[in-house]
Amino acid sequence: KDAISKALRSRDAFLLHGPPGTGKTTTIIEIILQEVKRGAKILACAASNIAVDNIVERLSQYRTKLVRLGHPARLLPQVLDSALDAQVLRADNSSLAGDIRKEMKVLNSKLLKAKDRNTKRDIRKELKTLAKEERKRQQLAVADVIKNADVVLSTLTGASTKKLAGITFDLVIIDEAAQALEVACWIALLKGPRCVLAGDHLQLPPTIQSVEAEKKGMGKTLFERLTEGYGEEITSMLTVQYRMHELIMNWSSKELYDNKIKAHSSVAGHMLYDLEGVNKSSSTEPTIILVDTTGCDMEEVKDEEESTMNEGEAAVSIAHAKLLVESGVRAIDIGIITPYSAQVFYYMLSVLIKIYR
Repeated sequence: KDAISKALRSRDAFLLHGPPGTGKTTTIIEIILQEVKRGAKILACAASNIAVDNIVERLSQYRTKLVRLGHPARLLPQVLDSALDAQVLRADNSSLAGDIRKEMKVLNSKLLKAKDRNTKRDIRKELKTLAKEERKRQQLAVADVIKNADVVLSTLTGASTKKLAGITFDLVIIDEAAQALEVACWIALLKGPRCVLAGDHLQLPPTIQSVEAEKKGMGKTLFERLTEGYGEEITSMLTVQYRMHELIMNWSSKELYDNKIKAHSSVAGHMLYDLEGVNKSSSTEPTIILVDTTGCDMEEVKDEEESTMNEGEAAVSIAHAKLLVESGVRAIDIGIITPYSAQVFYYMLSVLIKIYR
């Protein structure tokens, strides 16, 4: 509540620092809803399509007029109904454009059959006029959808579209701002007088492929620079996390967040065996297990693409996953994470099948 209140009072920039599991997206949604109630028109962006779609999906639960910009092929299926293309198809001007296209189809058929030169000329002239009107109607349909939306959502680079030319927003919100390049942030930020940047600069930064750009400061995000420059003056940090057992949380809270992160009572002591159908066992009882494979002849090898693979460690993790399944944990609920593509490939082809035998 304090973070939301501070964001609503902000006259220019506000930073929402959201460590893992602390409800950053939920807070963003509430800020949007409160701003819409006040009559604000909002541009909400993120660096990735998946992060934008996550906001769209959450906002769709409310009676908020929103539109998602972007190519439908890059959007999640569950947000396609909110996409600009889908809404344009339902618009009155788009319907008129469709009628014009039908008329043009009839004229094209007549043109193919016409033999008289003057008749052909007149048909072509009429087709040209109709084509111009069709484009105009289609553009009006797009403009109307965007104009009537309370919230427009796109990726940061997608905000550079000509469809937003000349439109000023009351508030610009950027989610995952600590993983976005500053230059991309400015595409959206220049479209409004106020902004809310949400993210966590203590997690992974954006990927900078240019060594020279990294040396010249491109690796430092706008979120990080504003945090260093203004600190608590413009920042609210969410400190209660709702995702993980407190034993899993403790390390990051201590090492990264000055012991400020606390586990909510609903998750602080939750265990695997609290799940329906899962038995309490030596596999499901430990909250966290660290396995030291030093000196166990589990050697790393490189594949043809120089990616790393370790068959021994794969076998250990798969064996543990199998024990979890035997204790009642559904295989679909188990995630195995590795930083190497070769290891992932090894799991997929050689080992995972053992769980289902």
